[in-house]
Amino acid sequence: MMKPMELMTAPNEQQKIKKVLILNTEITLQSSVNGVEVIHFKLGKGDIFSNSPDWATNPDFLRSITSLKGSLEIHIGHEKMTINGGDTTTNIPSFSPIRFKAITNCEFLIVTSEPIFEEIYVAKGMKIHQLAADIEEKDGYTLNHCSRIQRLSDLVGDKLGLPSDELITLTYGAFLHDIGKVKIPLKILQKPGKLTSAEWKVMKKHPLYGAELLRETGFDYLTKASLIVEQHHERWDGKGYPYGLKGEEISLGASIVSVVDAYDAMVSNRVYCPSLSKEEALEEIVRNRGTMYRPEIVDAFVAVYDQLEIISPLTKYKKIN
Repeated sequence: MMKPMELMTAPNEQQKIKKVLILNTEITLQSSVNGVEVIHFKLGKGDIFSNSPDWATNPDFLRSITSLKGSLEIHIGHEKMTINGGDTTTNIPSFSPIRFKAITNCEFLIVTSEPIFEEIYVAKGMKIHQLAADIEEKDGYTLNHCSRIQRLSDLVGDKLGLPSDELITLTYGAFLHDIGKVKIPLKILQKPGKLTSAEWKVMKKHPLYGAELLRETGFDYLTKASLIVEQHHERWDGKGYPYGLKGEEISLGASIVSVVDAYDAMVSNRVYCPSLSKEEALEEIVRNRGTMYRPEIVDAFVAVYDQLEIISPLTKYKKIN
C-alpha cells in the first residue's frame, strides 16, 4: 500500500519523482522542466478526478491530455469526449473545470504550461486525502459509505445533465457529506441500539459541523461543497434537519445526496439496523418520492439503478504528518 505521498527514485534517473495518492487516484510528477510539467494519472474503473482552471495562474494551463491505457471520459462544461489508449487531445477549453471519469481502468498523461503539481495535488488535493483520513480514523464504515455516495451521486447528477463544475462540486460534497461525524462522540456514532433524544440532538449537528469544517479550509471548491454537506438531511416536505428547509429551498446537490445516502444506508449492514435488499431499498425510495425526496432526483435514480455496481472499499488512509 502506498503512503499518501512518497518520493520514489526513477530507475534511470538521479532526480526524485513525486507520487501522490488522492482518494483512489495515483498521481506521479514525471518531469518538471522550465515550468512545463508532465503528470501521470492512474484511475480504476469508475473513479472520478477533476481539475479546476482557478487552481492555476493561467486558465489555459493544460497543453494536452494523452490516454496511455484504457478509456477516459473528459467532461468540460456540458461537452464530453472519450479518449482511448494512444489518443491525444489538445482541444481543451479553459472556461470550465474539467472532470475525468475512468470508463475502464486507465492511465493518462497531462502536460501543463506552468508548474501545478505542488500547488494543486500536494497542497489543495491532499486536503481531501487528509479529510478522508480523519473520517477513517473515526469510523471506517463511514469512509467506505462516503466513497459509494460519491460515485452514486455522480451517476445521478450525470443523468440529470449537470455541467462539469456542478458535478465536481457534487462529488466533493457527496464524498465529504458525513465529515462532520468526526466531531460526534464514538459512543453515539457506533451505538448498537436506538439513540436517546439527547444523543439524537447531538447526532443531528453533524451537517453543521461538516459545513463548518469545509469552510474553514479556505478552499473555494470545498466552500461550495459545504452547502451540500449542510443540507443533505433536509427533506422535500420540510421535515428534515438542521433547518427544516422545504422543496427548492434545498440545493439540487443536497437533494441528490439525500436520495443516494438513504439508499446506501438501507442496503448496508449497520450496528443499529439490518440491511434491506436492493429491491426493497429502491421501493422505499420510490414510495417517498415527493415527501422525503425531490421527485426528479428519484426519477433519475431509478433511471440509473441498473448501472449501480458494488463499489470496492477505498484505500486505507494515513494521516499526513
